[in-house]
Amino acid sequence: MIIAGGKGTRLSSITSITPKPLVKIHGKEFIYYLIDELTKYNFKKIIILTGYLHKQFDKFIKDNKKKFKVNIKTFYTDEKYETGKRIFLAKHLLDKNFLLLYGDVIVDINLNDVKKNFLRSKKLLQVLAYNNKDNYSKSNLKLSKAKDVLKYQKNNYSNMTHIDLGYMFINKKVLDFLTKKNVNFEKNIFPKLIKKKQIKAYEIFTRYYSIDDFEKLNRAKNFLEKKKFVFLDRDGVVNIKPKKGEYVQNWKNFKWKSGVLRAFALLKKKNYSVVIVTNQAGIARKKMTLKNFHEISLKMKMEIDTKGGQLLAIYFCPHHWNDNCDCRKPKPGMLIQAQKDFNLKLSECIFFGDSKVDKEAALNAGCLFVDVKNDDNLYSKIKKYLK
Repeated sequence: MIIAGGKGTRLSSITSITPKPLVKIHGKEFIYYLIDELTKYNFKKIIILTGYLHKQFDKFIKDNKKKFKVNIKTFYTDEKYETGKRIFLAKHLLDKNFLLLYGDVIVDINLNDVKKNFLRSKKLLQVLAYNNKDNYSKSNLKLSKAKDVLKYQKNNYSNMTHIDLGYMFINKKVLDFLTKKNVNFEKNIFPKLIKKKQIKAYEIFTRYYSIDDFEKLNRAKNFLEKKKFVFLDRDGVVNIKPKKGEYVQNWKNFKWKSGVLRAFALLKKKNYSVVIVTNQAGIARKKMTLKNFHEISLKMKMEIDTKGGQLLAIYFCPHHWNDNCDCRKPKPGMLIQAQKDFNLKLSECIFFGDSKVDKEAALNAGCLFVDVKNDDNLYSKIKKYLK
């Protein structure tokens, strides 16, 4: 069920004639991208709760009937109604378990994993919660270590740590707490379920995108723009890997692997952006210096450029493996930082790595992983995966 009935007053110059979820981005309505994501996860029925300018949604469905292999219907309620009353009036349309989301927010997330977590938890409701340690927006949730929701505050953000994204897997029993009263769904339901310890959170670290105002709309446009990104590990993929416990300490120690410079040129020709993500514990172990690493990185970029390639960025973890940092692979911290910096869909990115920690980092971030063997020619390997 997609809630899509509000006026979107902060986009009034557009939404005076178009409902917010039908605002076009790159030639397609925002809700088009939402529905397209849902169809990837085999949802069979989608209900759009309409209100403001509701007839435009009927036209949208008619115009896109052949594009979506899913049953899409609208259910109209008065635009003056709050979300709680609107959901209550539509409850006869819902299955035992359903996904509720808002028509102005999109997240790049594997919904199968989210659903499995919900069913495993046996809670009545599970909300998608963004870890807001980067102060992306105002937090309104507080979670326990076990990811149970302890507090929900709509207007008081002190001591909150996460953001409720409006993506909720819900057991229909939750709707027994609703009446015909004109109330906000979360504000009315969350405190009741928190008391009963019935709200689980599925924590995410990658960015979500909304179209609440023009600044956020522009960010969403960037996110929904088609991008072609490749991540590469460094040692063992780009250059010959030193022996265990040893590090590339200077440019003289750096040796390109077979086909690498040709691969960079091919990637540039095919309009792929390339990012290196590399663990460099040798810095923390004082086997090499930060200055050495940056000098090697600069010379790498220069040689890649001279051979017709391009390297967009290098993310590295300088920490010791005992430091328990967020960036060292197999944790996905470097990939998540790249996601935030470039507004990426990690599910559409490819990670070429040569180790178990590379594979785990890629899977943790939701990227496609390609294993690079010691004797692989990187040009030949990459060529197979390019569009």
